[in-house]
Amino acid sequence: MVKIIDFFKELIDLVVDINSTQCLLVLAIALSIIFLICYIRILIKMFSSKGILIGVLGIIFALYAFIWGWVNHEKYEIKNIMTTWSVTIGVGTGFYLLTLLSV
Repeated sequence: MVKIIDFFKELIDLVVDINSTQCLLVLAIALSIIFLICYIRILIKMFSSKGILIGVLGIIFALYAFIWGWVNHEKYEIKNIMTTWSVTIGVGTGFYLLTLLSV
């Protein structure tokens, strides 16, 4: 595992003039923006379909909005948004773990 991480560190250093931690930071920021866009789109769908109370619950509890989106993805045709949101969570968690391993 360490050899793989070192290989990618060297590869990133060769391709761009930033170190691997900075590269992971840039990717994490990009994923955060995508995450936020998906979250806002689900909140808009919650407000428009279920009303203010459910929308406010979605604002206070992001996990509630995530679960609500997957439960209702067929009804409101939001499968692409939910898939993108899930992938950004998974990839973001992977980047976080890589950052911990690279320190």
